[in-house]
Amino acid sequence: MDNLYAFSRDNTDQFNTRNPLLARLTELANAGLSYGIHVVITTPNWIEVPLAMRDSLGLRLELKLHDSADSNVRVPGALRRPAESVPHDQPGRGLTMHAEHFLFAASDAKTVDSVNASYPGAKAPAVRLLPADLAPGAIGPLYPGREQVVIGQREQDLAPVALDFSHNPLLMVLGDTGSGKTTLLRHIIRTVREHSTPDQVAFTVLDRRLHLVDEPLFPENEYTPNIDRITPAMLGLGALLEKRRPPAGLSPEELHNWVSRGVTAQRHYLIIDDVDQIPDAPAVSGPYIGQRPWNPITGLLAEARELGLRVIITARATGSGHILMTNPMLRRFHELQANTLMLSGSPQDGGASADIASSGCPQDAESCCPTTMFQRMYRPLIHSSVSMLLREGSTHDESQRRSGRSDRHQCGRGGAHRASGRRPRRGRTGDRCRRAPAADPVSLETAAGFSARGIEHSGVAAQAVEELGRAGLGVSQSAASYTTGDMQAAAAYMIARG
Repeated sequence: MDNLYAFSRDNTDQFNTRNPLLARLTELANAGLSYGIHVVITTPNWIEVPLAMRDSLGLRLELKLHDSADSNVRVPGALRRPAESVPHDQPGRGLTMHAEHFLFAASDAKTVDSVNASYPGAKAPAVRLLPADLAPGAIGPLYPGREQVVIGQREQDLAPVALDFSHNPLLMVLGDTGSGKTTLLRHIIRTVREHSTPDQVAFTVLDRRLHLVDEPLFPENEYTPNIDRITPAMLGLGALLEKRRPPAGLSPEELHNWVSRGVTAQRHYLIIDDVDQIPDAPAVSGPYIGQRPWNPITGLLAEARELGLRVIITARATGSGHILMTNPMLRRFHELQANTLMLSGSPQDGGASADIASSGCPQDAESCCPTTMFQRMYRPLIHSSVSMLLREGSTHDESQRRSGRSDRHQCGRGGAHRASGRRPRRGRTGDRCRRAPAADPVSLETAAGFSARGIEHSGVAAQAVEELGRAGLGVSQSAASYTTGDMQAAAAYMIARG
């Protein structure tokens, strides 16, 4: 360990003034020799060496110090300060603890290979480090058990790091822009979807920035980037979970059967990207006036495990100390000691990073310990712009409609699926286009309740259709009805325009 002073000052903050790994180094110095581990350290002065480590250092050598008064060499009956006799212009000169002068021999790196060749046989194992890039296939199965999702490789023993949502159903991911929050959400969604069926798992995804717009879910699942849809989505999810509670008046045997049935019930994954960017103010108009978006859910988080609810949220790391106290969803996660992943952050920020580093791991969250360093896996994502893909998708749908070969089960972002080589998603309530025959018109009354990528009002759809016509895309201008293809093209066009 070169420069113990710098090491002890690294990885600290205003609450932890010493590196927490210094205790590990002290333990190696005290007990490492029994396991064949030799500890060699350098430091500018002796005061930086912890007292618990100082007695374990059997051989101590002192080179020329900046201030001779800091010397630890004291010999009764000899010079008061023998360190003053060490010449300053001779590198390698120093004193032993008995005030005897020595001179280091300079080693030559070119002789390392020849020295190793002179001692064949067993060698000390090399220190294993985390890889710079980690592919999913390099660490074994990504779904080793029920509701267990492998997300990376642990630094301590290079074992897989797994999130066990059956034990701790809450996950909070903190990181700044570009740290990989959305990529982690993609990996979790894909892994759970690929190893589950619609009867086992349902998704509700709130994605204000459209980062997950091209990620397919199960049919009838909820995806919304629209803030106006968050409150009704949370009210609907809360009502669904309330039905999973046992009704009053059941006998103990009936309660036992109810609990056993709940173990095999459908799990519902609520995924919220950038939860700190979603306002928590109550609605001031509309049918949900006075309702705050998170009120229906925050009261159920403590019982999420029993109700089959799994909640994954992301937020920025900068200013996390303030966000954890002001955002009701993040504050509730913090109170319930949810699993927390810090993808990036500054120790000087305080708050979350300092609290996480000093809180330790819950007993049931060993696989996701906040103080454990690990390397996340990397999955290649779509490199094309989503907006451009949507434009291509709307043009392609219109050309198919003109030639009479329109595939009416595609939704507004079907072009993105085709461009990425994946199967298009089917329709789902509150988010995607419903299936309809090619020639079936959709009346204005039906269009008023029709939601295609957040377009929920016939007036907005009509405006989009008119703009598509002016753009030369040749969409039908019927004033009496809108076909499903019109709604698809309108949705794609509006999203492409932001």
